Amino acid sequence: MGEITKGSLDYESTNRQIKGRGNLESLRKFFYNIDNSAAMIELDNKGRFGRFLEVKDSVCRRLNYSKDEFLKMTPYDIKEVDVQTIEELQNKLFNEESNYEMIYIYKNGEEYAIKIKGCILNLDGRKVVIITMHNNVDVKRVERLVEKIYEETEERYKRLIELLPDAVHVKYNGRIVFSNDAGAKLFGYNSKKEIIGRLEEELTHPHYQKLSIRGGNRAVKNQGSLPICEQKGIKSNGEIIDVEVVSTAITFNKDRAILSVIRDITERKKWERMLSETLKHNKILLAKTMEVDSQRTEFFSNISHEFKTPLNVILGSIQLLESMKKNNELEGGNHIYKYVNIMKQNCYRLLRLINNIIDINKADNKFLEARFCNHDIVRIIEDITLSVAEFGKNKGITIIFDTEVEEKIIACDADKIERIMLNLLSNSIKYTESQGEILVNIFDKEDKINVSIKDTGIGIPNEKLKTIFDRFEQIEYSLGKRKEGSGIGLSLVKSFVELHNGRIWAESEVGVGTEFFMELPSKQISQEESNLTYRDYSSNLVERINIEFSDIYSS
Repeated sequence: MGEITKGSLDYESTNRQIKGRGNLESLRKFFYNIDNSAAMIELDNKGRFGRFLEVKDSVCRRLNYSKDEFLKMTPYDIKEVDVQTIEELQNKLFNEESNYEMIYIYKNGEEYAIKIKGCILNLDGRKVVIITMHNNVDVKRVERLVEKIYEETEERYKRLIELLPDAVHVKYNGRIVFSNDAGAKLFGYNSKKEIIGRLEEELTHPHYQKLSIRGGNRAVKNQGSLPICEQKGIKSNGEIIDVEVVSTAITFNKDRAILSVIRDITERKKWERMLSETLKHNKILLAKTMEVDSQRTEFFSNISHEFKTPLNVILGSIQLLESMKKNNELEGGNHIYKYVNIMKQNCYRLLRLINNIIDINKADNKFLEARFCNHDIVRIIEDITLSVAEFGKNKGITIIFDTEVEEKIIACDADKIERIMLNLLSNSIKYTESQGEILVNIFDKEDKINVSIKDTGIGIPNEKLKTIFDRFEQIEYSLGKRKEGSGIGLSLVKSFVELHNGRIWAESEVGVGTEFFMELPSKQISQEESNLTYRDYSSNLVERINIEFSDIYSS
């Protein structure tokens, strides 16, 4: 027997090679040396496929059968191949047409295009066919086969389109000629019949109609597809919805049409807008946070200065007194009183600053409270104003009190009203030049009491009026005045007024003066909640004024 060499399956050459081998074992060796050999099958007397004599491992793996299983089977036993396909292959082979093309579908659903080539051999009176398989099927042939499958399963694909959750429309000459159920539901119609035949413009927002028509014409002309685009649709009830559309040109009645897949993105756009607003809001909050952080930094810088200045003055006075005592220069006592007053004045400044910091911390932590009692608000404000008038004279400033009502009992916290008035009056005195004037007026508005503090000072620039009550805000006045204080006084005043459910604002003109307005509700509380009492402001009021005005008279 000659040596068996690798080769391809050809009828004449194969018969020449196999002639004289005479036994099945030699044929098996020949089978394994043929390129792309797949199976060796015995044929019966009628030329029908019998059982498998040999099968390559690659075929076993593809069809998911073991070799032992194959050797007990015939091609008719392969569940994945229909009888018609097997009989067509038999007819080809017996008609000496050795090539046969088919689309094979594996158990996992994968499609596989193959070319089958077979050769019938005579072996001691037995007929045996050797089959080879090739996967390099001509592309156009495969396309024809696939198209045939599509035609045979058209109804299956129609059902698939109906199952899609997105709307599918086919538009021809500007009208909808096909729609699935989702396409009708998206636009508010009860059935496909109601939407088929309608113009495309009826479902498209006017702002997007020209764009949609131009895109469709371009796709038809170029026989291509359009990129995904967002637009607005109109439902049958007039409701506007956001949609996402992808379109492509297709053949319809031997002409070009547009197939569009439309998805409702109304909810997604809503969330995108909300996200955009949230991001915008967060940017504003970030900017405000950075601004507050900057203000806090400046505030602590100012606070350190406010603490350091009076402490340095006190320390300097003490050192000076110690030096004078050492040098026996304290005889007469005038020096002692002078420096004791300086130290006392600066202790007031520290006490005022500490009180303000404590109250601002209470306000931040919602611990700031008001103790309401029924008081004569006119008498409280009058007593405070007249007591401060003496301090105004030291700067050559006239302070005048006037009221259109002699008595007005309202529920208020007398201590907080005192702090409010002292702060506003100290501001007016601080920024009013000598020979200036401060007017305090009370107006009865029945359900409200209005208090006005008007000065002839240097005024506040317009752009600063809205922020003077903000935390840490200090005003750079235009007439050479430096920033004064810690920037929390007017913020506290606003907090105290709001504790009374009132409001405060200011009007000003640079070089003319400033007027602060305080509006308080004119309400009383029951006798059980309050005893109608009047606090005598003559006692300890001077010390409280000294504390509030300490930064005016410091040296």
